[in-house]
Amino acid sequence: MLLITGIVLVPAGLVMLWVAWASRRDRLRPNSAVGVRTRLTMECDLAWFAAQRAAASATAIGGVGALLGGIGAIVMAVVESNRPGFSFPFAMATWTLLALGAAGWSLAWTLTGVGRGSRAAEAVCTEQSGCS
Repeated sequence: MLLITGIVLVPAGLVMLWVAWASRRDRLRPNSAVGVRTRLTMECDLAWFAAQRAAASATAIGGVGALLGGIGAIVMAVVESNRPGFSFPFAMATWTLLALGAAGWSLAWTLTGVGRGSRAAEAVCTEQSGCS
């Protein structure tokens, strides 16, 4: 179970880091899959790019948490497989802390980024008459 958790969290963290990198550099174009997608950001390119830039740092922090949690889960899976007497309750407690901790960390920072991005999009649309 730890190995599967790690296999899921590591790529998720890497994707979040890539999204943060692309967002910071205005390389994340409007799309229906990733990024801060609100009515304003989907209607106005200026709002889209402002929102992505504002959310980038929080997205990166969430990505680092997922990546570290995934690496930790993989390390624990290897340790567990090499120690036949490894305590099941300890393994389950470790899995719970790594999986739920990394997922909760990533979610919290993602939501923080959404809030920052939404506020940045609204600010741009207030300043620019090109956004409706």
